[in-house]
Order: sequence, then structure tokens, then C-alpha cells
Amino acid sequence: MDKLYWGYSLKNIPRGTKREYLKALLNKVEEFLSRVRWKAYFFDNGGPGKEHKETFGFRTPLSPPANKDLAAFEADVFNLISSVKFRKTPNEFLDRLDKDAQKIKKSSKAFIPADKTNNYYAMEVDDYNRLIDKAITAEYKKAQSGTESKINSEASKIARKLDLCGRMHKFQNASAFILIKDHKPDFGAKIPTRLINPAKSDVGRVSKVILERLTCHLRESLRLNQWKSTADVINWFKVEGKGKFKFLSYDIEAFYPSITEELLNKAISFANQWTDISPSDIGVIQHCRKSLLFCPKGEVWQRKDSEFDVTMGANDGAEVCELVGLFLLQKISQFIPKQHHGIYRDDGLIMVMAPNGPKTERLRKDLHRCFNEENLKITVSMPSDGADFLDVSFNSKGSFKPFRKSGKVTQYIHHRSNHPPNIVRNIPDMVITRIRELSSSKEAFDSAIPYYTDALKRSGYTNFNADFDGEKTKKRTNKVRTRNILWFNPPFSSDVETNIGRRFLNLVEKHFKKPHRYHTFLNKNSVKVSYSCMKSMGGIIKAHNRKLLKEKMNPDTAKNTCNCRVKASCPLNGECLSKSLIYEATIKTKEEEFHYVGMTEGEFKTRYRNHTQSFRRSEHRKSTRLSEKVWELKEKGVDLALTWRILRRGRPIKNGQRTCDLCTSEKLEILLRSRDPRLLNSRCEILAKCRQKRKKYRLRLCVDTTA
Repeated sequence: MDKLYWGYSLKNIPRGTKREYLKALLNKVEEFLSRVRWKAYFFDNGGPGKEHKETFGFRTPLSPPANKDLAAFEADVFNLISSVKFRKTPNEFLDRLDKDAQKIKKSSKAFIPADKTNNYYAMEVDDYNRLIDKAITAEYKKAQSGTESKINSEASKIARKLDLCGRMHKFQNASAFILIKDHKPDFGAKIPTRLINPAKSDVGRVSKVILERLTCHLRESLRLNQWKSTADVINWFKVEGKGKFKFLSYDIEAFYPSITEELLNKAISFANQWTDISPSDIGVIQHCRKSLLFCPKGEVWQRKDSEFDVTMGANDGAEVCELVGLFLLQKISQFIPKQHHGIYRDDGLIMVMAPNGPKTERLRKDLHRCFNEENLKITVSMPSDGADFLDVSFNSKGSFKPFRKSGKVTQYIHHRSNHPPNIVRNIPDMVITRIRELSSSKEAFDSAIPYYTDALKRSGYTNFNADFDGEKTKKRTNKVRTRNILWFNPPFSSDVETNIGRRFLNLVEKHFKKPHRYHTFLNKNSVKVSYSCMKSMGGIIKAHNRKLLKEKMNPDTAKNTCNCRVKASCPLNGECLSKSLIYEATIKTKEEEFHYVGMTEGEFKTRYRNHTQSFRRSEHRKSTRLSEKVWELKEKGVDLALTWRILRRGRPIKNGQRTCDLCTSEKLEILLRSRDPRLLNSRCEILAKCRQKRKKYRLRLCVDTTA
């Protein structure tokens, strides 16, 4: 295991390839045009109706209907994609990132991040698998066959009650991963790790909304200090931090996994005393606690003691933590005035007024007793005049200043990174404004700011004002009219010569001038452009690790890529068993030639059989544009020859992903060839929904509960 330190923030973005940029741009164009089509549909049909249906943020599985009044605009936007021009800008920092990205992609080792430092560790895949197996088997056992289907079946019933079938997905089986705890004292003698479980249920998004409403009501009703941000803690300190007092801080050890079913039920019963919680809402919250873990090998695991689990990666994990936190705050308020203590997730802070030795010792014992009653372990600090809480260091004299943990070097994105210019331009001001907010005085600011200005200079920033009395952000007090804005978010790349944003807005102005009936929501005031980002170095490392683990767990032992009896007659030159690819079919006659672009997630040979069946059976003649053309030529008596070849290979969509690499690759191939009159595909395919996502991952009215 080799220790690595990159020397820059892994949020920096390299150049990327032209194809990666065009695919990202196509995805953003699809999103925008889909919203515009829906907007036009509701505009023409009087809106979505008076009865508002709560969808909890889930998107419709339906495709928006085509609109002839938008056709010319859509055609010009697609032409914009195919006409994008690129250039190579001189940038030494991006050259460095590009080289590092290529080294990462070519490496046979996995790159594992540290838990609380900037370090990475390069290790062989076998070593990584041993570490993650050890972490999993310590807390989990293999789930019984059919457990996942049973959870999906229960989720389907909930979705049916909420009228969200087709919108919600099945349980997201994202593989668990580990972080290296190199900050531990025993690191070296052994390799301590933190196990992260990103698998989650879409029902958790419903539970999140329910719990947010519940905890918000409890905070307002009970006036408990449950903080949501550092600003909340500072405001509390400014009000209560007067007189003679000392600080006590406590940390709940392993808070998320320590929340038991009994403790959650107590918290729900406590909340029910102050507000009504329907049995269906309680059922949603409890269903989301049925958690599974998926190891890289594809095996399904669950906790040893029970199927109840509060995972850090769950959609509603933080909200469950907050509900239990409010219950604990109310218990603590029985022996500490509620205005003198508060909690943020698993960290608590207490002001001990008029402190003395016996009093603080009794408080410490009462705290341990209070948490032990709920089977929670805490670490309580000794009373002191100062406390380091979140990213602020408080002092009993009424002052506070920024705080940072040792061991992790502060890094910002480089000023030459491939980020949108407005992001890079505002980094220094955002950093300095943040330090001002965390400083109670000019002296506190001056003592803290040199570290952060040095970090900015290391990232290439030189022109900034690091004064405590510099320009401060003024909050607007006047009411601002809210507009219903349609945002277009094209990806940014410094290697793109075409001004995507300007040309796009020119198209909006060209096609929707004032006489147009859609001018009311498609104009310069209601359509805005804001650039998005391409994949960062951290994202490249994660993708590399996933690829290595997949190859290790599913080795390509099938060197046999063709099972044709006569190899010379293989339609794909010996690769007919290949999966997840974009292919091209070419029809050749004596006088002309036609091309068809297709995609298959499974084996090409299966797709090939479906094509040949549509050529033979007349009831399938309209299956594809290819079969329609073949039948048209056959009826004219024209001799034709069909050839096939692979254009691209792609990745099939996984549950939880918003975009499908296979579908996007196919659409891009169609788009780039759309001006070729010999192409059989239609542009209307570009706005089609991903069939694989709809078929494999959407919850249905009925879910198979068999193993």
C-alpha cells in the first residue's frame, strides 16, 4: 500500500475529451428541452390542474409530447451541439491534471481516500477486497434470498398509496466502499477503515420530507437548540454567552448505527405528543430503516442483530438523527436549562453557568446516565473556558474565531482549473467572507486569515482583499419578485471555442419574439444560462475504482466472443456476443447506401435475431426504421446487402443514475450524423426516455416477491 498526496484539490477539473463534453452537453440540452415541452403543454392546456399532487421531487416517467411550434427551435439547438468548435488552450495546470488522469485510468491499482486527511492510498484490488470483506463481516451477515425483493414489494405498496408508481425506483444497490483511517494512533500496525454504505431506498426521499416537517415543528414548538449550521451556533452564543460560565462538549460515539428501533420509536412517541403523526407516515419512516448492504462481489448483506439500520448514506439518515437528537435534548433539559445547551447531529455543546467542581461533575454524570438509558455512548470533555465546535472556536469571554482540525490541509480549486469563470472568480471573496463571519473581532480575523490566504496563494489566487473591514455582503431587505426561471446549464470547458450560452440565448430570441404565443415564458427574462461542471479528478478516481472492482469480480473469462458455427458468417466479425455497444447497420444496393444506428445492452446476437425477425415477418415491419427500409426495398424488388459494425462501447445504466451512457452515446451518434441524408434514424429519438431504466428499475404496481 503506497501513500499518495496529489498536492492539489481533487475538486479540480481536467480538460476531458471532446466526446465527453458533447455527451454532457447533449444531456443538458435534453433536460432543458424536456422542461420546455412540458411548460408548453401545460400552457396550452391550462396548467397541471387545481388538485396539486405531491410528488416529493420524483420525476415523471412520461416523455413530454412533441410540439410542432417548438420543432424549429429544437432543430437549431441540436445543430448547435453538432457545430461546437474546440481549441487547445495553453494551460500548464490542466496539462498536469490531464497527465495525472491518464495515469489513474491506466493504473492497475485502486486509489482509496483517507477518512480525515488529504491522503490517498494505492493498493492492489485483492488487498482492497480483503479490507472491505473484513469491515463488512464485522457488522453484517449475508441476507436471506429474496430479502431485496421483499423490501421492493413493500416499497411498491407505499408508492401505490402515494400514487407514485412509475416515478420511484427500486432499492439502489450501490456497492459499499471503505475509507482509510490514517489519523488513528494504531495506524501502521493495522489498517483501520470506515465502512460507507451508499445503498438506499427511494422511499427515503418521502421519509425525508415527513421528518423535515416534523423536526421543524418540534424545534419551533419546544424552543430547543438543535442547530442546522455554524451560523445558528454563533447566534446562540451571541445571545447566551454572557456572564461567568464554562463549556462542556460531548460527542455521541457512532451515533447513526447506535440508533436502535426502540430509541426511534421513543422519539416518534415523543414527537406525537406535540403534533399528530399519521400511521402511514410512521410506516414510511420505519420501512426506510430496512437497509441492505451490497458488497463489490454483488452479495447482499444485512446487519447481524436485526434488519433495522440507520445508514449515513440514507436519504433520510440525517433527519432521523435530528428527530432522535430533539428527543435527547428534551431529556437533557430536565437537568440543564434548555437555553444553555444545544446539539448538531452527534455533537453537543453546553454552557455551565456559575461553574464549580461538584456542579460540573454532577452534570457530566447526569449526561452519561441520560445517554446510557438509551444505550448510547458519549465522550464528555472536561469543563474549560474554550470549546472547539464545528468550525468555530468559542471563548467564555465572548469571543470566537475560525477552527480547523489538524491533519487535513486546506485546499481550494486552482484558479486555472477547468471550472466556469464565475466560480473561480468568486472563490477568494467567498473564503474571506466566511472567515469574517467566523470571527468576532478584527484581532480574531487577523490571527486566522494568514493560513487561508496562503492556501489561496498556493492555488494561484493573488488579487484579493483580506481585510476584516473589507466589503461585506449586504442582505437585501426589499422584497424581490420571484420569477419562474427556465435554467439552461451547459457544461463548461476552456477548450470550447463556441460561446454556447450566447448562441443559445440568441436562438431563444430568434424563435420566440413577442408575437409568439410562448414568448411569455421563453424570453430573455425567463430563460437564463448558468454553466455546469464536468467530471472532477475525484470523480475520475471513483470511476476508476468502480471499473477495477467490476473487472475483478466479473473477469472476462469469455474470451469466446462469438458462438457462430461458421465463424466467417458472423454478422459482427467474431464479436457477436459483445454487450453494451452502439452499432451501425449499412444497407447497400447497386445504386445507393443507407445507415442505421442502434444500441443494445445485452448481447448483440440477441438484438441481431430481433432485427432479422422483423425483416422476415410482416407484422414486425414497423419495429424500426431499419426494418421499414428493408421491407420497402424488398417490395420494390431491389437486391440489398446488410453489414454490421461496432461504433462505440458504453456502460449500461445502474439504479440511481440519472443518465444512461448507452442511450446518450447512441443519441450523440445519431445527432452527429443527422445531416447525412442516408441516415435512417430520426431526431425524435433524441428526446426519448431510457428504456432500460424504465424496464429494470422503476417500481411497478406489482413486484415479484419470489426469490
